[in-house]
Amino acid sequence: MATALFTFFACLVYALDGRPVLPVPEFHINLDVAPEERFKEVIQHFEATLYDFYAKNVKDSAILKDIIDQIVAHRGEEVPELAAEIRGIAKYSKIPINFIKVAQLLYELQTVMIPFENITWPWGQTTQLLGGDFKVGCTGVIARSADDGTVTHARNMDFSFAKWMANMTYNAIFSKGGQELYTAHMIAGYSAIATGIRRGKNGYTFEVNTRYPPKEWNIDSLWKHLFEEKRTTSGWLAPDACTGTR
Repeated sequence: MATALFTFFACLVYALDGRPVLPVPEFHINLDVAPEERFKEVIQHFEATLYDFYAKNVKDSAILKDIIDQIVAHRGEEVPELAAEIRGIAKYSKIPINFIKVAQLLYELQTVMIPFENITWPWGQTTQLLGGDFKVGCTGVIARSADDGTVTHARNMDFSFAKWMANMTYNAIFSKGGQELYTAHMIAGYSAIATGIRRGKNGYTFEVNTRYPPKEWNIDSLWKHLFEEKRTTSGWLAPDACTGTR
């Protein structure tokens, strides 16, 4: 299965083109809304981009479809709330649900590729020089203004198929009970938070970065956590860190 997964992600890495980067829209996500419906507006906005990505890279590939089905079969069902969100994303994007299910595992599974490649083509150099010690990946800078205490969080993302992801990016304001909980940088079709911030006196900020785990144990651990113990993914747990509740 490891070889199949690498083939799947290697194909996605090369799915780049020269399309222009679009403005980043903002959406309000009400967590009191049924999970199947809470991302409806987001997915409808990005429907064409999402389906174009799927159609150009997966739709006509029997091999990739089989790999996706194998991953889903090994993974099993997600926690009920995430499973409901996935159903909603699949419904409004008109993309097969198994593809949406695998998309929720991208952060965990992309570590299988490192140190083969985890790159941002054609915007920069590889994030890891094979055979060398120099590594570059996601990183962030947090600064507080000495004048008014405003906190600014700036970060980069080195995800391999960046030119697709850039046009699936949006800012989300999550609320519950009429109160803002946190804001987040999100990728359409992916429920996990890439970057999040909780405002206020005791606020804090959060970001997901590239991991460089040793290969000799990481792949075995990943398989055990995802496909044997079936642990909830780190991205899905991020909102709990930001708010204490989903």
